[in-house]
Amino acid sequence: MPTSLPLTELLLTELLLTGAQVETLRAAVDRILPADDAPGGWEVGVGDYFASLLTREPQFLVPTRTGLDALDAEAQATEGRSFAALMPD
Repeated sequence: MPTSLPLTELLLTELLLTGAQVETLRAAVDRILPADDAPGGWEVGVGDYFASLLTREPQFLVPTRTGLDALDAEAQATEGRSFAALMPD
């Protein structure tokens, strides 16, 4: 089945994380390393790094999933929407 998702997002979403967790991870990465004159963190490969890390080191899957879910839950509880939907300051 053809997909329009880049390989990193396909790997993360289909094998490692839920779609919501990938959105939260991407939003967090791009807030830590935002695009300016240079590309943002996700665009320069931080997502690739996470996909590789979580594939090689499965002991990090549960803490990563738990942390992303907690970040999103806090955003939902305090702002009424997902972390990815929040506007960066």
